[in-house]
Amino acid sequence: MMPGFTCCHVSAGDPVLRALHDEPLDENDSGWSLTCGRSDHATADYRLVNVERLTELDRSLESVFALPVNTLAHRSGKDQPWVIEPVCDSDQG
Repeated sequence: MMPGFTCCHVSAGDPVLRALHDEPLDENDSGWSLTCGRSDHATADYRLVNVERLTELDRSLESVFALPVNTLAHRSGKDQPWVIEPVCDSDQG
């Protein structure tokens, strides 16, 4: 199991359009946050899930999960290629 966070939209079936790999907080945290790409999420919009299960719906996430900590992957639509970028702590806000 790879515990991480998704937004309520992804949990409801929207595609993952933004994947951020933060430094894990502890051994029970993967550091992954997978969202629909909207920028208006509140804390209550996030769900703790087994993010590996999302690969059953979207195989492209397998390559995203191979990315190192402090990496952001984003795309404009489910069938679009991932754009990979390194991030700094100040970029994650």
